[in-house]
Formats: sequence, C-alpha cells, structure tokens
Amino acid sequence: ERMKIAQHMTEMTYKKGDVIIVQGDVGHSFYVLHEGECHVLKNGQHVGNYSADLAKGIAHHFGELALLKDEPRAATIVVVSETAQVL
Repeated sequence: ERMKIAQHMTEMTYKKGDVIIVQGDVGHSFYVLHEGECHVLKNGQHVGNYSADLAKGIAHHFGELALLKDEPRAATIVVVSETAQVL
C-alpha cells in the first residue's frame, strides 16, 4: 500500500522563505516533509516547527486536515531552512 501511495506523490523542493500552504486556502494536497525545517503559523503567529531528516528517518506530514474535513487550511507553513523537500 505504501508503495502505491508513493508512486502517486511528486517530490518538490522549496527554498528558504517559500510558503508551502497558506492558512484559509482550499486544500488540494497533502505533504510529507522529509528534509528541512518549516515554521507553522496561525493567524500570523509562530505556533510550532516541523523538522525532518531523511538520513535519520524523521519526517512530518501536514495538510491532511483540509482534505479529510473539507475545511480551509488551518495554518500557514513557511520554509526556514535553506531548502525543504516534500512529497
């Protein structure tokens, strides 16, 4: 099952300062951060971090709530490392 899902995902690279998702937008994608660091912002305020390192087997996912609940994005995700890679 995991391989089937992975085959339908596209790897994307973002640069420092790039916004991956914007709070309030309609969600069309789910993301798996597997390299890099991002800040989580709600109403413009920093409320958390996602940090991932493929070599250490550390990954984070985000964006699923908007898809599962058919609601607008709950937070903004901004890249704070030099680059971030997501599926």
